[in-house]
Amino acid sequence: MVTLQKASDKSKITLDKSSSEIIATASWIDNGDARSDNDDLDLRAGILFPNGKMGIVHCSNSGSLQKEPYVLHTGDVKTASKEKPGEETIKVNANISVNYGGPVAIVFSVYSAIANGPVAIASLKPVMRLQYQNQVIKCSLDFTKDHNALKKHVYTYVIGIVTINQNEVEIMPGGMVSKPASEATPWLEWNKMGNPKITMDGPAVMKGGGKLVAGLINIGSKKKYEVEKSISNSQSKRIEELKKAFDDGFLSREEFEKRLNNLS
Repeated sequence: MVTLQKASDKSKITLDKSSSEIIATASWIDNGDARSDNDDLDLRAGILFPNGKMGIVHCSNSGSLQKEPYVLHTGDVKTASKEKPGEETIKVNANISVNYGGPVAIVFSVYSAIANGPVAIASLKPVMRLQYQNQVIKCSLDFTKDHNALKKHVYTYVIGIVTINQNEVEIMPGGMVSKPASEATPWLEWNKMGNPKITMDGPAVMKGGGKLVAGLINIGSKKKYEVEKSISNSQSKRIEELKKAFDDGFLSREEFEKRLNNLS
C-alpha cells in the first residue's frame, strides 16, 4: 500500500481487464466530544467528463456502474466511533474513460451538514483509500495541521482527486476545504495542459428536504451538475419569486421559510 500524506503527493494505478471496479472508501472516527449527532459525514464524488461538464454522485443521487455516470455510491452511513470508524464507499467502473472516450477526473470529498452541529471535520480524521485489485493507495492528510480545516463551520473537505485516462489512474490527496459557512462544493475544470483544476465554488448539494434550500442557494449560479437530480422548473421559478419577495421586504423570514418548506 502507498500512503500519500501531502497535498502535492501523487501516485498511479494501472488498470487491466481482469477487474471492473475501482473502489474509493472514505473513513472517519468519532472525535470523542461526547456527542453522537455530529459524526455523520457524507462521501461525494464530483465527476469531470471529457467535454468539460460535471456530474455528482452522493448518497441521495447514487448513480450507476453500468450506465452513465459509471460511478455508484453504495449507501449512507450515519455513525462512527473510535472502535468502529464510519465508512462510505463509491465504486467507479474501470472502463469509465473508455466509455466516455477521453480522460475523466473525479474529486472525492466528505461533507458534514450544518444540522450535524458545529463540528470541525478535521477532528474526525477523514482519510480515503483507493483500491484496484491488490493495488491500494491511501490519501491520509493530517487536516489538524491546517488552520482553515480546524474551523467549526467548514462543511466540505477534499480527500482525493483521481484522474482516469484509459488504463492509467493518477491519485493525489487534494486537501482543499470550503470557506466557513459555505455550502459550495468542489468544482473541476480542464486546464490548458489537460489536467483537472480544482476550485471550491460548485453548486450547493443537499439530500432529502434540503434540495429546495440548495436550489435557493444556487439561484444565479452558472455552474450546474449534469447528473444531479434537480428540482422542477416550476419549483425553481417559485423559489425565485419567494426570494424576491423576501429580499423586497414583502415576506418575513418566518413566512418565507414556511412557504419554501411547503414546496417540498
